[in-house]
Amino acid sequence: MYGSLNKPYVVFCVSCIFLVTSCAPTLVERVYAMKEAHNRGDVEKELSFFCDDIRCEFGESFVINGKKELRKAIEQNALLRSQMTFTDCKESGNTVTCKVIEQNDMLKAAGIGPVYYEFSKQTYENGLIKWLRARPTQESIQMMREFREAFGQWASGTYPQEWAKLSDEGVTKENVKKWLALVREWRRESKRGSK
Repeated sequence: MYGSLNKPYVVFCVSCIFLVTSCAPTLVERVYAMKEAHNRGDVEKELSFFCDDIRCEFGESFVINGKKELRKAIEQNALLRSQMTFTDCKESGNTVTCKVIEQNDMLKAAGIGPVYYEFSKQTYENGLIKWLRARPTQESIQMMREFREAFGQWASGTYPQEWAKLSDEGVTKENVKKWLALVREWRRESKRGSK
């Protein structure tokens, strides 16, 4: 007698489970949602996609450990109005691999860029990025190395005190305009010197 009354309840429960699981975003959808937060400069939203003990590896030598350290990098990206494009995203198990292109105001001021990444791999744990590995192309590595060396040499020779202060501080809300102005001046001076 009670068995027939339970059938609608069972159907309802199964329907709810299906609805909830089919509405959960895939890992690729999470990557795109994180990219959208990044491109809007929404630091808090972007950070919400990462585990507290996140490990980020960029190329061979640049490593970020933990959300506190990652916050600084994301804040700098937001200040420099970084924009990323993801292509060829593929999900395999708990990992998503994409190709990435990144451009920002610093690169534009220097007249270079964008930076191309051979790949960006995000490994997830409980729906959050636990490990991020990204490898820029050799051309992008060379471009950035040449820019940093030439700009650093020029800035330290032309404005040694200001350069020392900016180098120590990194890019902040208080000095981002100084950084960009200095890069633009370097670019103008480099063009004059090469003529």
